[in-house]
Amino acid sequence: VLSFDKDLGMTSVVRSAEIRYFGEYVGMVTFDMSMAGTHRNNLELLWTAIFLALLVGGALVAVTHLILRKHLKRPMEHLNAMATAFARGDFDRWSMRSPSLEFQGVSTAMNSMGQAIKEQMHRLQKAEAEYRSIFDNAIHGLVQTRADGTILKMNPAIAAMLGHESPR
Repeated sequence: VLSFDKDLGMTSVVRSAEIRYFGEYVGMVTFDMSMAGTHRNNLELLWTAIFLALLVGGALVAVTHLILRKHLKRPMEHLNAMATAFARGDFDRWSMRSPSLEFQGVSTAMNSMGQAIKEQMHRLQKAEAEYRSIFDNAIHGLVQTRADGTILKMNPAIAAMLGHESPR
């Protein structure tokens, strides 16, 4: 038998139960705990839960940051390098696919765009070469001027007609 009383001057929680052995009454147990102790324990549990929530939340943020950095940084750098090369006019170098499955659609679209630009540039250069050939080899004199009469270009035929060796 253990019994002691402690008066804390506060309300307390009291629980009692009978102790029976094979259905026969053996004794009684009484649990008496002050509300101050319960309040202190609850406060400790609250601060522990807050600390753990912050710790787990911080760890989740850190791990998510590392994972996103690893899995997004390389594909984004690849697409950035691809766009920079396109801006410089380098369309051949980027025939490779994006290293990330999520960005392969964008990479494929950029490769198609680069190929289309490359083909258009080739057609433009070919048309310019044909125009230059027609302009330079025409037997008639051709002159390109501004609206104010300033001469922009003239072909060799007009230069010869005017008694000069070259259009310059």
